[in-house]
Amino acid sequence: MKIRFREGQKRLLGFNMASLVLFGFLFVGSRNLEFLAYEGVILFFMGLIALTDQKVLYPNGLLWSLTLWAQLHLAGGGFLLGGEKLYGRILVPLVGDPYHIFRYDQLVHILGFGVCTLLAWHLLRPFLKKPDSPPRGGLAFLVVLAGLGFGAINEIVEFSSTVVLAKTGVGDYVNNALDLVADLLGALLALAWMRLKGRRVLVTAAVIEKEGKFLLAQRGHEDRLAGKWEFPGGKIEPGETPQDCLSREIREELGIEVQVGDFLCSSRFDYDHVSVEIFAYRCTWVSGELQQNAHEAHQWVSREDIAAVDLAAADRPIARCLFSNSLA
Repeated sequence: MKIRFREGQKRLLGFNMASLVLFGFLFVGSRNLEFLAYEGVILFFMGLIALTDQKVLYPNGLLWSLTLWAQLHLAGGGFLLGGEKLYGRILVPLVGDPYHIFRYDQLVHILGFGVCTLLAWHLLRPFLKKPDSPPRGGLAFLVVLAGLGFGAINEIVEFSSTVVLAKTGVGDYVNNALDLVADLLGALLALAWMRLKGRRVLVTAAVIEKEGKFLLAQRGHEDRLAGKWEFPGGKIEPGETPQDCLSREIREELGIEVQVGDFLCSSRFDYDHVSVEIFAYRCTWVSGELQQNAHEAHQWVSREDIAAVDLAAADRPIARCLFSNSLA
């Protein structure tokens, strides 16, 4: 499978690889087999993200947050401060023996699994009937549990290291329990962040294929993105599902009826005038004749020609999900 990079991702990959090499030299020199193994785990998840990015379209902000977590984790096992590993350092002496709060280790868990909770929300949102609202009630509970699930995987990895390696820095039962409490705190802080941050405008996009070509629509001359081409769709109204929105928008804008099929991918982009998140679905043209009710023009584009089309920036990642061509 060919891996295609989106904007900013080569720099992100270069930073991560350079960091792993430098920390690797540090761990080899100190014979720290535990954290060498953790570098292998990080490489595994980097590969998993790379293989799924064309489908999931991880936001760069989320990827940099995961990168920060990885750097803090590696630093905790590789750097010494006053002859003590950073992971055992007390940052703020809130509670003494046997809990030792507040340690660097607990800070890393709070930050790391807060980010994992945001990741879980990003993965879940496209499949919700109402993705325009932050998680509440039972859904909020499930999102927090998803974040804690990542934490459970982390504890399993640490336990595995104690089985395989003769010497590790993994703590006892109390330390394990405190890690899980820190994970919960991170997940709850992430939940609060989801509710407080400014909302993006949520829109849908229809990927309609006919005889190997895909339908694109051109923005009108009065639009802020005048002349740009896009996959047709529109804004999700309050209480509306993405599928219902797409059926309505295509009927209003193009005058045709479509059957909304499988979710394809989501795309985020911050324009100067608005921040949008697009949910793209494969659609089948059922009936009706194309009309120009809201667009300047329409065209059917083959995979060979997609690179030459002046797509709106938020629509480019959707094209990458469909075609092997790399769009600049």
